[in-house]
Amino acid sequence: AEIIDPNLRVWYKLDETEGDIIHDASGRGFDSYESSASEKWDPDGGRQGGALRCDNDIGFDLPLAVLETVNKGITVSVWLKDAYVEDYNNWVFDAGFGGESAPYRMQVLLDGYTEQVMWRAGNDSCDVVLCDWSDIPAPRCCWYPGDWHWFIFLKDETEDRISIYVDCDLAASRDDVDDTLINLRNVPFKIG
Repeated sequence: AEIIDPNLRVWYKLDETEGDIIHDASGRGFDSYESSASEKWDPDGGRQGGALRCDNDIGFDLPLAVLETVNKGITVSVWLKDAYVEDYNNWVFDAGFGGESAPYRMQVLLDGYTEQVMWRAGNDSCDVVLCDWSDIPAPRCCWYPGDWHWFIFLKDETEDRISIYVDCDLAASRDDVDDTLINLRNVPFKIG
């Protein structure tokens, strides 16, 4: 397949309708396999087309090579629906070795206990940004965590910035990040 954008490392549309292969549409061939995916495809449930229901018993591993070139910046974009679950931690994705207390991780948590979104891309001090659900700058009449929302998680070490965007609006940001993304090369990366 042709690589559609040299800066795009992986693109999981998650719009398959059957099977256990999760296809990468970037052209790089970073397909993934999840043995229970065939039970979780929702052909009509996606934002555009189908979707994969990643509830608390499904997730999939990305090939190690996905993060082999990460250096000074990364952007992760994802459409989520029903991502907030009261009194439950929803890990959207997680990359790194050694669990939550590891020195370097890349992860997103939608925390149903504190009603916060947490984006970590590096260490656990300067490379973390949080936003409360109530601070998300969408029109209040339209904001409901159970609807479809477009999240963008960005870290730019050249600009010393880490940010969360929701539905194209800046929800949270900080400007004092450390240069730690290089420590996330070739680490295990799981979605769901």
